[in-house]
Amino acid sequence: MARMSKEEKKPTFFQIICKGFNTEKLTVPRKFLTHVLKELSERAILKLKGSSDYSWTVNVTKTPKGAVRFNGGWQEFLKDNSLGHGDFLVFTYDGKMQFSIDIFDNTACHRIDDKINPNSISSSGDDSVQNLSSSESSEFDESTEEEEDEEDDSCKDSEATCEDNVSEDSEATQTESFKSNFPHFECVIGESVFVPSAFSRKHFPQGKSFEVILKNAKGKK
Repeated sequence: MARMSKEEKKPTFFQIICKGFNTEKLTVPRKFLTHVLKELSERAILKLKGSSDYSWTVNVTKTPKGAVRFNGGWQEFLKDNSLGHGDFLVFTYDGKMQFSIDIFDNTACHRIDDKINPNSISSSGDDSVQNLSSSESSEFDESTEEEEDEEDDSCKDSEATCEDNVSEDSEATQTESFKSNFPHFECVIGESVFVPSAFSRKHFPQGKSFEVILKNAKGKK
């Protein structure tokens, strides 16, 4: 068995940007917090993986219910990288509250960093972050009652996400059991559908436009 590289061992989590996504803050998954709690600080550094040209400093807050969020500076990161519906972000934790981020767009491919708007990026200055003791980390961001209500909403959103995941697992099982004698591929339905290039080259006419008729399992167009 091949040994895992140091990069593969680093903890990661992902975030999908979709319609209704709250651009004002990003909540770090609760299960991921075990990797950052000992180094938790009032700010974090975000960088694009494979690039050291730009970095973004975001404020980090912890609510009384234990949720950890990126807020101040998070909107700038989204704006500077022209992130929107369908983009898929993978966060790799490099330690000391520094994260490297991979961006995949709605073609399911790794995005080239040509969408960065350097004119709107302010210098991040010192990339170092100051660690907080466990008592300090539990005290910073003493949320108001209104913020606690927002946390309740966030929990509801998380529960909805979990329910969606259960539904997706069920759908995945159905997909795996699907069999057909005709050529086919699997995809997630959205505003547009990306057809795998290998499938397109093998089954679609090349070099010209054509129409495609879609039918469901019952034959309805």
